[in-house]
Amino acid sequence: MIPPKYNTILSSGLRNQFNRFLSESYQHNYVQHHHSDLFDQLKALNQQQLDILLECTMDNGSGLDVVSHLLESLGSSSPRVQVMLLHILAYIAHRHTPSRTQIFEKHDTLEQLAVLDHQDLANAARAVLSKLELSPPSPVAPRYVFGGQEQYAYHVQLVALLKHAESSIWWCDPYSTDDQLNYIHEYGNSKNIKELRLITGQTSSAANKLFRDVHPAMERFRKQYPNCDVQIRTTNKIHDRFLLINKNKAWSLGSSIEHAGDKATAILEIPHHDLQRSMTIFQTLWEESEIVS
Repeated sequence: MIPPKYNTILSSGLRNQFNRFLSESYQHNYVQHHHSDLFDQLKALNQQQLDILLECTMDNGSGLDVVSHLLESLGSSSPRVQVMLLHILAYIAHRHTPSRTQIFEKHDTLEQLAVLDHQDLANAARAVLSKLELSPPSPVAPRYVFGGQEQYAYHVQLVALLKHAESSIWWCDPYSTDDQLNYIHEYGNSKNIKELRLITGQTSSAANKLFRDVHPAMERFRKQYPNCDVQIRTTNKIHDRFLLINKNKAWSLGSSIEHAGDKATAILEIPHHDLQRSMTIFQTLWEESEIVS
């Protein structure tokens, strides 16, 4: 809700409009599907009014949802709407520290916008970049720690990660089992995934599981999802487990699915600044590994 201190600055009509915008149902039902109309309304505000709205949006806890919607629409919006989006992101980058990390993760997108021929759009993108570069965020990557006998808690968190898969899954586990394919089928948006790469180990135990369980499961997976390029390779150069999703998120998995949560373990998100290195390491391992199928 708009604090009373702004009653003398905002008309009753604007206060009602702002309070409507700040409601959770409005955020999800309107912001996500009517960007153009919404930003036409926002463009009618003067700078003081826009500052008040964004301040309240951040303070009422919906700020991260707003940032998420803005970032998701950057690439698909018209230049006119993108300019408004970027002006709002510039404000948020300057004023709201928790949201800066999300904006910073779209740094590459902002850089692309900044070199476009559209002058207003390029200037707005540079304004966001300049604010980010004044004080680059130092995000603390989420950590999910589990004690012994927390099998279900581990399961829930792994499912939550896989549900974000939209285009690709790269999974490195020295003791791969068909459980990985089962999880991807059940929770990983399998119909849309175009690339599935699995790297496993070369010990006798890993080899037994590979040919007894994984390989037959992979053939069944291919038949059901013919549009997905499914491959598995083996190497003796891996120790830990890594999961990379959509080539823009990566995690270190402390346990294989087979024994997940039996003993103390953790799922650690790889910080954004190490994401490219994680992808390079996986790609190098992939190219050097032995092709199974």
